[in-house]
Amino acid sequence: MSLTGFVVRVLPINTQKGRLAEIVLQTEQGPATMQIDAPQIITTGKLSPAEAEAIKQRLSAYPFSELNLTTMQVPYASDKYHAVLHVFGDRDKIKEVMRRNREIFRTISVNEWLKWHTNFPFAKVDVGKFTGGQATLEELLACGDCALDIETNKKVACEEELANPDILYTEVNTAVYARRDVSGALRKEIVTTLDSGEGEIGGAVLHLISSGKVGETLDGIMRIGRVKSNTLWLHTFNGMSFDLLSLRELEDGEFGPAQYGDEPKITAHVGDFSKRVEIKDFIVLDYYAFARQFLQFLPEKNLEAVCKFTGLEFTKALGYDVLGRLIFRAQHGDRQAARTAIDYARADTEVLFSLGDIFKPVIAKIAQGLETSPEAVCATSKKQNAFRLWARRDFCATNVLASEYMTNTFREFDFLEEKLGLFNPGEICRPKAGLHKGTFYIVYLNTLSPVFDFVQQEPLADAAASSTDLERYLYLHALDAVCEQPLFDINGRIPDKVFYAKYGQAREYTKRRLADMQKEARYFLDINELRIANYSKHIVVLEGRPGLESTIAASGSFALLGTSQALFNFGAEEFLTQINRAFVSSGISVSGRRGDRMRFERESIPNLLKQIVMHGNYETPLQYVYEQLAKPLADGTIGRKLLLFEKKVKREVSEMAITTHNRKSVKAQRVLKAPAGKTICWGYSNSLPVAEQDFLKPETPIDYKFYRKHLFGGDSALYRILSALYNPDNNKERRTAMKHILCGRSDMQDWRTLGVTQPLQNGQARLFT
Repeated sequence: MSLTGFVVRVLPINTQKGRLAEIVLQTEQGPATMQIDAPQIITTGKLSPAEAEAIKQRLSAYPFSELNLTTMQVPYASDKYHAVLHVFGDRDKIKEVMRRNREIFRTISVNEWLKWHTNFPFAKVDVGKFTGGQATLEELLACGDCALDIETNKKVACEEELANPDILYTEVNTAVYARRDVSGALRKEIVTTLDSGEGEIGGAVLHLISSGKVGETLDGIMRIGRVKSNTLWLHTFNGMSFDLLSLRELEDGEFGPAQYGDEPKITAHVGDFSKRVEIKDFIVLDYYAFARQFLQFLPEKNLEAVCKFTGLEFTKALGYDVLGRLIFRAQHGDRQAARTAIDYARADTEVLFSLGDIFKPVIAKIAQGLETSPEAVCATSKKQNAFRLWARRDFCATNVLASEYMTNTFREFDFLEEKLGLFNPGEICRPKAGLHKGTFYIVYLNTLSPVFDFVQQEPLADAAASSTDLERYLYLHALDAVCEQPLFDINGRIPDKVFYAKYGQAREYTKRRLADMQKEARYFLDINELRIANYSKHIVVLEGRPGLESTIAASGSFALLGTSQALFNFGAEEFLTQINRAFVSSGISVSGRRGDRMRFERESIPNLLKQIVMHGNYETPLQYVYEQLAKPLADGTIGRKLLLFEKKVKREVSEMAITTHNRKSVKAQRVLKAPAGKTICWGYSNSLPVAEQDFLKPETPIDYKFYRKHLFGGDSALYRILSALYNPDNNKERRTAMKHILCGRSDMQDWRTLGVTQPLQNGQARLFT
C-alpha cells in the first residue's frame, strides 16, 4: 500500500540495536506505520581539519572499518576549529567507539535524528516518501477527537474507613470514553463496575462489567473508535499522570488502546513532578499539564478553575469525599448512588471537548512552532523544548551538537528574571499593600518577540497576530521560549559574527532594540494613563481608566489576559486578583504547602482570599478569624480536629536536603518515625508533634502557645493577609489592635481602630460556608 498522510510519532523499533525506526502515520483511512532504516550517529565537537582527519584515520582501522566516517565543515566557526566528524553505523559499533573515545564524541539518538530530518512534527508523507512539508492546521483538526476520564475507589470494608488517608485508590471502577467525528456527532460509552440498573445515563451507553476488567474492555472500545471515527486527538485532564497510568498499572487485564495493543508509555518524567505519557497512534492532550506550563499564574489548576479562566460554565458537581462515599454505596447495591457517580464522571468527560475546542488548535500550532510533539507542549517545560529547538536548528545549520557545558549553562539561565529585568517594572512601581478597587488589566509582558527579526517569520508570530486574547497570550508565551536562546546569547556567550549568523542581526543592534522596546512600553503606559499596580515574572497588572481593553490588546508590548475590579496586594510580586471568576496570584500560596498548614488554614485561607477579592470585603474576614479561631483558641474551646496537620511522606528524612529539616512537617516525620509512603496526621502538645489518635484524646494538653505563634506570628499566612488588608501602612496603633483581636481579648476600640464598625456576636460568624 502506498502510504499518504502525516507523521504522528517516530519510534525506535529495537532500542538495543537502534537501527530500524517506525514512523506512525495518520492517513485518511486511519493509523498506519512505515519503517525506516536509520543508522546511529555520534559527532565530535569542533576540531581543526588535521584533528578531524587524525580521528578519522584511527577509527578507519579494525574493528571499526564498517563505520561511515564523514568530515563536515562548520559554516561560521570563529577560529581554526571549523571541522566536525560525524560517525554513522550500527549501535553496537557506535557504543564501542563511545566507550573508547567518550571525551571526544557527543551522541544523538536515532529517534531524535529522524525527527530533526523529517520536518517533525506532522511531516507530510506522500506515496511512502517525505515531501518536506507539514500538515496544515485544517488537516490536523479534520481528524476526529475523543475524551477519557476515569474514577477510582479505595478498597475498604466499611464506609468509615474511607477517611483513612493511608488507604490508597486501588481499583478503576468507571471509565468514560466519548468520541466525536468530523460532523460533530458525539458517541459516549461508559465502562463501569457500578450497577445503576440502567443501560444508558445522560446519553451514554453503559457497559456493566466485572471488577478488574475496565481497562481490558475500554481498550477494545478505543481501538474501534480510532478506526470508525478516525479519532486522533485524545483529550484528558491529568491523564498523563493519573488516568492513563492507572488504567495501565491497576487493572488485571491489559490496557493497550493502540491498534496493535501497545500500552501507554512514559516517554519523559521529572521525578513525581510531571510525566509525559504517549499512546502510539493517538495524540494525547493533557490540559492539566498544559495549565502547569502555560497558566502558572492560576493558583488552582483543577478542571473547574481552568474552565472558569477560559470562560466556560462548568462546576464540579461533587467533592471527592462525597464521591468516595457514593462509590462505596454503589458497590454495595445502592443504584441511585451508582447513577450519581457515573453521571458525575460523564459530565467531567464531556467538558473536555469544550476545553479541546479552545486549546487543541493552539497546542497544534505551538507544536509546529517549537518543532516538537503536542504531548511535549503539554508536559515538557518550555525551557527544555526551547533547548531542543535550538539544538536541532544549530545542528542542521552547523553540523555541531551543543556541548554539555553550554547545555548546563543554558538550563541554569533564568529567562523570566532576565526578561523582567529588561522592562524593570520595579523602577516605576511601588505596589501598596491592601485591597484596591477600580479597573485592572491583567496582561502578559511581551518585550522580546518584536526585537528579533527572525521571530517575525515564525509560524507562531502569524498566529498571534490574528487570534483571540487568550490565544495571543499562549502564542506569545511560546514565542518567548523561542527567544530564550537568543537572549541567553546576547550576554556575550558567543562571538559577534556567530550571533549575526544565527539570528540575522548584530548583537549591539539587538541590544538597542531591547532598550527601544523598554521605552516604547513605558511611553504606552504614560500616554494611556496606565500605572503598573503589581507584577510577576509571568504577568503584569495595570491600573487605568475603563474602556482601554482594545487599546491594550493591540499594543506591541502587552497581551491582554482579562480585566478585574479588585486587586489584593501584599507587596512587590505578591498579589491576588481574578479573571472570569478564576483566581490569579503571585507570591501568595492560596492553598499552602500540605503539611505546613493545619486543617483550619487549608479550609479557610482560600475562602478568605476569595471573599476579599470577589466582594471587596473588608468587614467579615477579621471577624471570621476572631470568632472561629482567635477567641476559641484563647478560651480553650476550639475543636481539636481543626488543629491537625497532615502530610503524605514521600521520602525518608535522611534523603532530604538539610535546608528542609527545620520545616514543621519534616520534624513531625522524624518525631513520629514515619516511613516513606505513609500519611501522617498530628497536632502539638508540650512543644512536640503528637500522632492524631493521641492528640484527639481529651486528656492530651494542647500547646496553645505554639498554635498562637503558628497562626498569628508575624510570618504566618493569616497574619500577613490580615495585616495587608487592615494595616497596610504598618501603623503601631493598628498593629496593637490586631494583636488584641488575634489573642482573643479585644474591645470595641480595637475594632474601630481597624475600621470595623459591626463586630459579630458569637454564633454568627459562619459566613464562608
